[in-house]
Amino acid sequence: NLTIASGGQDSGARYSYLRAGWQGDLISVGKTSFSADLYTGTNFVSEGATSDSWGIYAQQNFDDLKFEAYVGWHTYAYDDNLAGDFLAASSILIGLRTKF
Repeated sequence: NLTIASGGQDSGARYSYLRAGWQGDLISVGKTSFSADLYTGTNFVSEGATSDSWGIYAQQNFDDLKFEAYVGWHTYAYDDNLAGDFLAASSILIGLRTKF
């Protein structure tokens, strides 16, 4: 699957987003999914500002147990000419989801 988006504001701010994924039956317990996304933005908050992020994700369904396990890693970066340096950040997402 594939998602592509792009947009902007009257102020000149612009962004682009891309997400690509794959689903398959790697193991017999349920569907396995992998995806990655990429975001880039310019001129948000101030002229010349840049924002970027990207991430990777995996999900495994366990059909008989009626839950899904997922893990993801995402990075974020922002820079502008106003306030000095910003530290880049990363996050890890781990969880289980059930439906009833």
